[in-house]
Amino acid sequence: MTHRPTHLIAPHRFFFPAATLYAAIAIPLWLTIRAGHLTAPALLPAGLWHVQEMLFGYVFAVIAGYLLTPVATYRLAGLAMLWLAGRLVWLIGNPLPDAVTFVIACAFPLALSWMGAARFRAAKRARNRVFAVILLCLGAVAVIFYGLIVTGQAMLAYRVIYIPLFLILLFILTMGGRLIPPATIGALRESGREVRIPFQPHHESTIIGCAAALICFELLPQAALWSGLTALALAITILARMRTWHSFAIFNRPELWPLHLGYAWIAVGFGVLGLSRLGIGGSQLAGLHLLTLGGIGTVSLTMLYRVTQQRQRRWRLKPHRLILIQVLLATAVVTRFISAWPAAPSTLLTLSAAAWSLAFLLFTLQALPAYLPVNRRSQRASE
Repeated sequence: MTHRPTHLIAPHRFFFPAATLYAAIAIPLWLTIRAGHLTAPALLPAGLWHVQEMLFGYVFAVIAGYLLTPVATYRLAGLAMLWLAGRLVWLIGNPLPDAVTFVIACAFPLALSWMGAARFRAAKRARNRVFAVILLCLGAVAVIFYGLIVTGQAMLAYRVIYIPLFLILLFILTMGGRLIPPATIGALRESGREVRIPFQPHHESTIIGCAAALICFELLPQAALWSGLTALALAITILARMRTWHSFAIFNRPELWPLHLGYAWIAVGFGVLGLSRLGIGGSQLAGLHLLTLGGIGTVSLTMLYRVTQQRQRRWRLKPHRLILIQVLLATAVVTRFISAWPAAPSTLLTLSAAAWSLAFLLFTLQALPAYLPVNRRSQRASE
């Protein structure tokens, strides 16, 4: 008796388009709720719903598509249902008991953190296990955050939400610091330039240490001075790390230079955040949006494109379309940064949301064919 092999499917086929489409929808939806045209989500203030959806909704979907290996169809369907349930549970009013809402909200973050960490727990190199620690911490913080929400402690939840943000940024900084230099070297060698970019383990260790300290300071009352100094140290270290990356030499590679730009947005964002917490100047809200829209948004969307192109080798975006998407995304970052200042016109916030949504919507429409199932028999016939 023979057993037929279980059909496996790559999780990015669902989670990548789900992430980009949701990113395009979630921001206009938040503005509509903010303006009072729709009822605010049950249990969550509108602002807190917006932040946690971009982290646990958009970013976690990107991580799932990037990290998870091919799984059985039924398992991917289960993960997809957990992700969708976690988005919908806040928008259906409040018909469910708080305990049920809590379980539904925590299910996908816990599943992703456990499955994602499994890829790194057995890593031979100790420095790769940091990703397992980050992912497990993200799952634990999600449980704490949603526990605070369902018990009515929204003010404390506002403090806790910084922790997953900094953990995600640490994940991007560490992973990006290992992937961007080799990609840059390869691109420059294709153009005939031989360059060398050192690994810089001391910079990586400093970044991990500063990020860990910043997370600890978030849990302490009256720690604005230390968190401000730590954020500034983090910004300086990131810029120092980028000093040997030949960022301006690859400006003609639209699939690569946005990774450098996103990394730089994170440095500037931490700098603005640090200055605001020290009371020297700047806006904390502006710094946070440089970190999120600029850093997380730019790096994640660029990685979505690069990973999709690598896994579906017959697909790629035309350079001018890729440039248009990145220009829209940069417009969203700059206008959102300016709109955070008190004297800024309110139309800038709308412009930022429109540019962000259009960038992700365009990418989704262009990339959707790459995520659709392929008929292998017809593919072989065409070859």
